[in-house]
Amino acid sequence: MKSTTSYKAILFDLDGTIADTIKDITFAMNKALNRYGYEAISDAEGKLCVGRGLKNALKKAVILKEGTVIEDQLDEMLTILLDTYSHYPAQFTNEYDGTTQFLTRLINKGYILGVLSNKEDPLVQVIVEKLFPTIPFSFVLGAHSDYPLKPDPASLQAFMGKYSIKEEELLFVGDSEVDGLTAKAAQVRCALVSWGFRGKETLISSGFTNIYDTFEELEKGEL
Repeated sequence: MKSTTSYKAILFDLDGTIADTIKDITFAMNKALNRYGYEAISDAEGKLCVGRGLKNALKKAVILKEGTVIEDQLDEMLTILLDTYSHYPAQFTNEYDGTTQFLTRLINKGYILGVLSNKEDPLVQVIVEKLFPTIPFSFVLGAHSDYPLKPDPASLQAFMGKYSIKEEELLFVGDSEVDGLTAKAAQVRCALVSWGFRGKETLISSGFTNIYDTFEELEKGEL
């Protein structure tokens, strides 16, 4: 059931929510995996790995390919991944259909908009600027040494504090259980989208509701 309180702000996850980034993520991950003799992962496998930061994604990929996780090697692989990704941050990445139009409607309605990701902050800044040059996001933040990764709510609460937003005034939109858990920890409402990296059945089986199949459904159901 929709909250009866009018939202002041809407915070979005990036990967799988407003941007289809998986091909660039797996491209960079595979550069690191191949360097150490692992088989490449598919985009579908990549979706299973992401959500809790790129280092954790690499760790999951190594396990997926039946490798042994060695911390020093993992750090070296992460360096390769980040170097590759920084050179090719959005060669295959696109916004999901209708995203800019949806965000523009929200801006015109007066909402404060933000982006919160577990991906390294410099990458997030570049991707958001490239994909959404016309959207005046008030807050864009990726993985940063000042904050633990989602689902810890600290980075989300930093957004709330900056704009004096109360729990009932914020909607957090994401595509994964990590986003759902983040919202729960911060005691804010969460809407999850089915077109992202987890899929509707996975979200439902994880116990989440308020799942939407289109931006139009999300807008009608929450705003």
